Amino acid sequence: MKRVLYLLILLLMSGVSHAQTDSLARTSIQGNILTTDGQPAPFVSITLKGSRIGTTTDGEGKFFLKDIKPGSYTLQASGVGFETLRENITVAGEQVTQVSYRIATAVKQLQTVEVTGRKETTYKNDYSFALKTQVPVKDIPQAISTVTKELILDQQSYRLQDVTKSVAGVNQFSVYDDITIRGFRSSDNRLLNGLRWAGNFWTSPLLVNIERVEFIKGPASATFGNANPGGTINMVTKKPLDETRANVQLSLGSFKTTRATADFTGPLNEQKTLLYRLNLGYENSGSFRDYVDFKTLVVAPSISFVPNAKTRINFDLTVQDINTVLDRGRTVFRGEQNLLATPINFNLTQPGDRLNPKIFSAALSWSQNLSRGLNLNVAYMRFREDQTLTEHRFQRYITRDSIQLSYTDRIVNYVNDNANIYLTWQTRTSGVEHLLLGGYDYAGYDYNFSEKFANSAFNINLNQPTFQPRDVAKYVYSFRSLTDNRQAYSSHGVYVQDQMKWNRWQLLLSLRREQFTVPTTAAVARSFGRDIQ
Repeated sequence: MKRVLYLLILLLMSGVSHAQTDSLARTSIQGNILTTDGQPAPFVSITLKGSRIGTTTDGEGKFFLKDIKPGSYTLQASGVGFETLRENITVAGEQVTQVSYRIATAVKQLQTVEVTGRKETTYKNDYSFALKTQVPVKDIPQAISTVTKELILDQQSYRLQDVTKSVAGVNQFSVYDDITIRGFRSSDNRLLNGLRWAGNFWTSPLLVNIERVEFIKGPASATFGNANPGGTINMVTKKPLDETRANVQLSLGSFKTTRATADFTGPLNEQKTLLYRLNLGYENSGSFRDYVDFKTLVVAPSISFVPNAKTRINFDLTVQDINTVLDRGRTVFRGEQNLLATPINFNLTQPGDRLNPKIFSAALSWSQNLSRGLNLNVAYMRFREDQTLTEHRFQRYITRDSIQLSYTDRIVNYVNDNANIYLTWQTRTSGVEHLLLGGYDYAGYDYNFSEKFANSAFNINLNQPTFQPRDVAKYVYSFRSLTDNRQAYSSHGVYVQDQMKWNRWQLLLSLRREQFTVPTTAAVARSFGRDIQ
């Protein structure tokens, strides 16, 4: 009798539970999200605040929420490129509530030339300038990895080469500013805010004023020119914000390392039309390598002028003074197979050897909205490096454990000019969205150096090396002058690009024509062109 009673109670409870579940299942919200111009808003996140219920709109902007308890809620819709939408909604029991909302496009977040900074403080970055204009990363048919300043800070990555460990397919090839992307070396393939930047091969640039580093994997020569098949590295500098922020950091570490950074930003007037940002950095550190140290000073101010919603102007200035030595690596005994035959800290650098690059870059960018969807963008950057180098280095073996050192005293001057002007136009034809881009760019390079070179400075025994100041005036030199070692070329490029989007399909078409002029040693210029598609 008891068993029958228990069975009846279980059946009754099951029936009540089933009725409640069935009632809950019939209580739901069905709706769609449209843009302000009546187009479906796909992949928008839908949540009911105060609950764990949520979903995402499909390709037609439709969504469905079920298993909702009757009551009043706030429905929130948000997505990349859209303003966050919040609407109060009342859900009645055992019925489907039909809703339809329009969500505004966050046009104010899009920039064709980056003038104002990124306010987010997370590792994630939703936008990229890989197509020369600010586009959501998910809409770019190319693999792009971004390392933001937040990740740089948390990992204490102080130089560009330090961030490679966070990016798949990117590796450091040597101890210098020498990086490979998908197996291709990219030491001379750098961009600064989308403009070609020369850099310095021997020392990796500091990231004091860098907002993020974009690794654009695969060919990108159609829009940037002079790119290799592995990929392109684009460093984006920190831009001013319209809110006041300040950050000062001091870090101490091994090998007597002392680093200090400061970051100040905010408006310069009440109207917030004039913004500033100032980044400062200082480093004084040693190394596990003998006689290797780093002393670096960075000053990087940035000014933005935003008088109205249509006009944006930015000026960036970066000055770096680097004082270190050129570490050529470790020498082992002649014919020795054991690479650890000499200690890993062993270095042939002599007292007085120095590498001192002084780097200066200035950039001016202007973006002007001409009409709805049509923007004009102009940018110019000058990069200059003045480098002095004095070094003793391995020349040849004399015996198994005795080598001859050479000595170099070199002065290098490098100037790089970049100019870029292009138009962007957002339009829609026959249901297909187009982001059209067309422009012209110029790059001019002038590299020259003079040096005196002593082929036979002195001999040194690897078993009993001596490190002492050398009288370099007594060396026998050969000379090479500036004019004998001048390297220069210029390039002019025109390009067009169309990023098309239809429903969930996207297609990117690009075409570029580039003309190079390379002066020969006989001062006779030669030109050649190429098409890149």
